[in-house]
Amino acid sequence: MWRAEDLATGDVVAVKILHTTAAEQPDLVDAFLAEAEILAELDHPSVIRSRNFVPQDTQHALVMDLVDGEDLRRRVRRDGPLAPAAAVDIVAQVAGALAYLHRQGVVHGDVKPANLLFSAGEGLVRLADFGTARRIAAAVAVDDPAGAEGEAAVVQATPSTSPLRWSPESCPPRRPTCTPSASSSSNCFAGAARTGAEASSTCSPGTRAASRCHRRACRRCSGR
Repeated sequence: MWRAEDLATGDVVAVKILHTTAAEQPDLVDAFLAEAEILAELDHPSVIRSRNFVPQDTQHALVMDLVDGEDLRRRVRRDGPLAPAAAVDIVAQVAGALAYLHRQGVVHGDVKPANLLFSAGEGLVRLADFGTARRIAAAVAVDDPAGAEGEAAVVQATPSTSPLRWSPESCPPRRPTCTPSASSSSNCFAGAARTGAEASSTCSPGTRAASRCHRRACRRCSGR
């Protein structure tokens, strides 16, 4: 990630560049292009805004708004747990961003304190890093399996999502679930804001779910 100046507007921007070695791997290039495409379609005050995408043969660049501040992880590590009112404000802003994403058919996949950016002096929180964001494959109503009426999105955890933020019920091979995956992520960053401790590999629901996934996969492969 680079800090740069837009020569057309004079604005200071953030530029995410795909490393030249990564540009030689088609799957990484596809993921970077998908991130740029998804961001270009989004417009919400609590979602990082894309300004431009510069494709080249050997190097791609994604130009975004520069958030001149810090992320939630750094703030909590420096100042300790947030006051209840401040934590509620952050949760409300991010919940609004997630609700907007789901209405657009997008799952972020990696909601965590390090991806929540604060603009200096504004109090505005922006959700960043859409590197694992994916479009939702299907949408059905929670109370209508036929999908005739509702807008609730069905999401299944994939290897691209961060295991520390998986919800246990989204772990395959169980039936895909709707919003609990996002709720689990929200619980993780809300807990970090109030306690100063991020989800750990020993206690997070998602990590236990990932472990169960691994054990089930092993049993299936071995025929047990």
